[in-house]
Amino acid sequence: MVAGAMNNFILAVIILLLIATFAGAPNLDPIIGSVETGGPAEQAGLEAGDRVTRINNDKVSTTDDLAIFLQLADMSKPVTFYVTKEDGTETTYEVTPIAEEVDGTTTYRIGVTIDNEVRHDVLSVLSYTARKDRFAIQTDDYFVFKHCSQAELDLINYLVQLAFIKLLVPKVKLV
Repeated sequence: MVAGAMNNFILAVIILLLIATFAGAPNLDPIIGSVETGGPAEQAGLEAGDRVTRINNDKVSTTDDLAIFLQLADMSKPVTFYVTKEDGTETTYEVTPIAEEVDGTTTYRIGVTIDNEVRHDVLSVLSYTARKDRFAIQTDDYFVFKHCSQAELDLINYLVQLAFIKLLVPKVKLV
């Protein structure tokens, strides 16, 4: 009896791995894919292939982290990029975003794209799944919750109002 149920489970895992491998998994490494010619990033010295390790002293492990920390950054001020070059040297760059008006709203442009290569091997799919499944990112000022409903966020914000938690988590944001 158990062997039949276990075979169904194993078959399901194999089928899901095959489907995931066929569909592929995007690269989560925070590597700059291209730099806009004449843009702020190029003027600061950033290059395609640079691996971003920190944004304004916040540790960057994935492209999700990079996007979140750029959204949290005060873009009216220079943004500090800590990068590892392809040869392994570590360098710091100050990038001053360009302000632009889009539909009456001020937006800021840095001038980089992130490497979005899709990989189709089993190890990449498993790595993607493991790295993508984190629940929260802690920064100096925020706990950023991913994969969290508005009701869950409301509960978290309520708990933050309690004095002993407020000392630990001063601000909470949903991404």
